[in-house]
Parts: sequence; C-alpha cells; structure tokens
Amino acid sequence: MPRLPYPLLFKRDVLISEVPLVFQPETHLYATAAMCGASLCVAMVGAGAPLSLATLVGALVVLALRLAGIYWRIFPAALEEPINTISLNSIPE
Repeated sequence: MPRLPYPLLFKRDVLISEVPLVFQPETHLYATAAMCGASLCVAMVGAGAPLSLATLVGALVVLALRLAGIYWRIFPAALEEPINTISLNSIPE
C-alpha cells in the first residue's frame, strides 16, 4: 500500500468500507495498552521522575501489555463481538 498523508488514511478506510485495524477484534489490547503506558508516564513525570525514566517505564508497560494480550488472546470486552456484526439496532438510545 502506498503511504498516504495522515488525514487521508481515515478517509481511505471509509471509502473502501474497511474497519481500521485498531477496531478489529484480532487487535489485542492495542489502545488499552497505549493508554495505560501513557498514563503511567504522565503520573511518573508528575511525581518528579526524570522524563527519560518515565518514558522507558511507560514503553515497557505498553510492550508487556501488548505481548500479554497477543499471547493469551486478551482483548477489551467491548470488542468480544466482531465489530462488523454490530447493527445500528443494538445501539442504545
């Protein structure tokens, strides 16, 4: 696939009706791991830890969570049902 400018990547997914990789059920703990690592990094810097140490620890947490998710096939409960089978009728009002 040719490289596209950042805003066009999302339009490409919409135009070809493809669910982005991040939202596919096979993607184990992708955003959750990133959020946990980033939160830990911010908390460590806020507590006075050096930025380089906080960044390293945050990255290691992300890596550990991602690898654990892949190895044990852990993914967020919201994605247990494949996203392409969710209908608009199942969305609460």
